Amino acid sequence: VAMVNYLDKIVGKIVKQVEDVGQLDNTLILFTADNGTNVQITSQWNGRTIHGGKGSTTDMGTHVPLVAYWKGHTPQGAVLNDLIDFTDFYPTFAAMADVKLGKDDPIDGRSFLPQLNGKTGQPRTWVLNHYQPYWGRFTGDQYVRTADFKLYHDGRFFHVPQDLTESQNLATGQAGKLGEQSRQLLQQTLKNIPPAPPVKGGPNASARPIYPDWRNIVNPHD
Repeated sequence: VAMVNYLDKIVGKIVKQVEDVGQLDNTLILFTADNGTNVQITSQWNGRTIHGGKGSTTDMGTHVPLVAYWKGHTPQGAVLNDLIDFTDFYPTFAAMADVKLGKDDPIDGRSFLPQLNGKTGQPRTWVLNHYQPYWGRFTGDQYVRTADFKLYHDGRFFHVPQDLTESQNLATGQAGKLGEQSRQLLQQTLKNIPPAPPVKGGPNASARPIYPDWRNIVNPHD
């Protein structure tokens, strides 16, 4: 509780400073995180005990907060379920600055500037997680997902909202009509992304591939 209170205090000081210099209506403030909480931390949510998932690719490890405040623009108290990942920050900032992206700019992301202005925008239908750690005890993995369904590179398929711990791998035909449609979409998407990371990571990993020349990842259904 003390940590949360202190964090709230620090964010408040930042907001006040920006307001004091008269730039609050000209500044977008974003609060987010790079991973879920430590595995030793538990939280209560909707009557359930949720264990932290830092270092894993479950929702508890990859689903993080994104709080946006832009005075006079962001709708007060609005909560959205739109999928957003960090590649979306680049085109969003460019759109805010009225900068047109050129041919050498990455186009993997999608601007969520309309949502910041209370509009529907064009939310993405899927996000990619390519986890390739070189530290600790964790191993790499890769998946693509919609808001509801998640497909790993090795074919594991989960209905995330109903299976946060990913204990029920849905074989083909077991996911219902919407689930099977999502599976087909995600299977096609996986064909357009770099290879999955090596099974073993860690600080002593000798294979550390990068993909500087990989084409931008754009889903044909978007």
